[in-house]
Amino acid sequence: DVVFRPPTGMLIQESTGPAVLISGVKNMGTVQMAAGAAISGHLQTTPGAPLAFINIKVEVAGTGTPVTITGSGTDASGNFSFASPGGVIELRFDTTGLAGQVLAPAVIPLDLTANVNVGVVQLAQGYNVSAIVRNPSNNPVANCDEDAIVSSTGVKLYTPNDNTNASGF
Repeated sequence: DVVFRPPTGMLIQESTGPAVLISGVKNMGTVQMAAGAAISGHLQTTPGAPLAFINIKVEVAGTGTPVTITGSGTDASGNFSFASPGGVIELRFDTTGLAGQVLAPAVIPLDLTANVNVGVVQLAQGYNVSAIVRNPSNNPVANCDEDAIVSSTGVKLYTPNDNTNASGF
């Protein structure tokens, strides 16, 4: 597979060319890239402090298929702006690498048909939850996926990096 990624800031989608066998010089012809849409906004804490360098992920809604995005994160002032493919997507704010505070990750569903500014997104206080998962023989269960679900609504929360390690932690 050959993947063509546009430079940061261009409103065109990444494109994957047809699968080809390359055993020498290969002319792939013309590659037509599809138009994308700009997503922009500002990320901050509930008290209003900007959140710098937070990773933003885009997934195809309902499938969990990640979309490769160039330049998708907040800047030093908490602002973000990048191009994404159109369609029904989920904008995911991943707070895993955030130092000094615990904030809950968040998801914004979008039906992206044109450029959109999502405005100010405030991330709520989060809490670390931990456990050691063991099987009936008391051995650790590796790669167990934990999910947090709101009991009153049945809504599954976005909890990145929530699988157990080799020790079941």
